Amino acid sequence: MDQQPTDPRLPDDLSGKPPSDESGKNKTRGRKHSPVRIAERSTGAVGTILAIYALIATWLARRDLPEGVCPIDDNRSLMILAAVLLVTSLVLSMMRPKKA
Repeated sequence: MDQQPTDPRLPDDLSGKPPSDESGKNKTRGRKHSPVRIAERSTGAVGTILAIYALIATWLARRDLPEGVCPIDDNRSLMILAAVLLVTSLVLSMMRPKKA
């Protein structure tokens, strides 16, 4: 009655070592990213950073402006560029080739 129940989803070997093939050599797979995936990730990252910068700049400008002045006018081009980059990243994520 001291025996703990085992979870069938867990592997028996928890050493963390990758299993070797029959020849005794470990096959290491290289990380191959397609150009579409690289473009998707880079446009997403740049778009996110640019959007955060534009929002912070707008918030900081709003503190110093008088009542009735729109702070978005100064950063409109940054916000539009960030939105275009994020939409481009979304479109590229849908174009990624399916895994066979």
